[in-house]
Amino acid sequence: MKARSSAPLPRPEWWVLLLLTLVVAVVVGHLWVFHGPNRELALWLYKSGRFQAVIAAGVLGLAGIVTGLLRPPLVNPWRLVGLASVLFVVFSAPVPYAYPSSHRDHPSEVTLAMPVAGSWRVLSGGRTSHNALSLEPDRCHGLLLAREEHGTRWRTEQPEHVEPAESWTFGSELFAPAPGLVVAVQDGEPDRSFELRVEEASSRGNHIVLQLSDGAYLVLAHLLQGSVRVQVGDQVEVGQPIAQVGSSGRGIPLTEPHLDLHLSTLPGAGQGEGIPFRIGGYRLEGVVQPAGEPRGGLGVGDSAHGDLLEAIPFPGQAAQDPEVR
Repeated sequence: MKARSSAPLPRPEWWVLLLLTLVVAVVVGHLWVFHGPNRELALWLYKSGRFQAVIAAGVLGLAGIVTGLLRPPLVNPWRLVGLASVLFVVFSAPVPYAYPSSHRDHPSEVTLAMPVAGSWRVLSGGRTSHNALSLEPDRCHGLLLAREEHGTRWRTEQPEHVEPAESWTFGSELFAPAPGLVVAVQDGEPDRSFELRVEEASSRGNHIVLQLSDGAYLVLAHLLQGSVRVQVGDQVEVGQPIAQVGSSGRGIPLTEPHLDLHLSTLPGAGQGEGIPFRIGGYRLEGVVQPAGEPRGGLGVGDSAHGDLLEAIPFPGQAAQDPEVR
């Protein structure tokens, strides 16, 4: 009796081949984000490319279903490979992870001075992946600071959290933390509660950008409307009063007034890669830090786990800062 020959494996359809190509592209893309020499491409892959891959996988998966319905049987080995490829791309491409800036192991050579007086809590930031800023390439090594006096960040015992002026942060004097050239200024955006964000508010609100060196731009954001004392082209020195901290812009991810301080390779919002930096001129748990790297957002309840920085005043700085009431 003649043995029955097994049916030959069908050839893979076009959508399966494209999905297999997309799987390879996603793997290569993740590797490029971490190790690729072209950082512009790495930024695009991290911010846009991997999410576009999910859309492409969905479209190809839909094409596979239509093809299966038109050319039964619906399921065959290659179509199962296609389905597995769709699932791989959908679940692996957009997985959130801290942006691996090419500068992550090379902090800025410029040590910043504390830009504010008093005690300030690091609500999020620093050279750690356990904070909300780590997902934003340009701010991935920045700091979100809020003033804390007498164990609280609010002037009233039961703050409404809708009036920025109830915060100790609101109206605090801001000093230049390093010598630099002012390359961007915004000062006309109104102060709002970050719990009442509006679409027309910009991401940074009122802000100052200082160029510290080629490819190093220091951003100080969410400043008080009308408080900025410098203009583009000014050269500032350490300790020079330059503005006050306010509550302008969208303030994401926080819902209370704070100072956004970050160093990036490009001056524009959402552009470039974050650069780690050190800060001097503060005490941490009573110990003077000549050049430390504060961190925040280290566990559940970011504000409870961040470092509390007690600024060491510049000469004459205490007189400039609003009195703690």
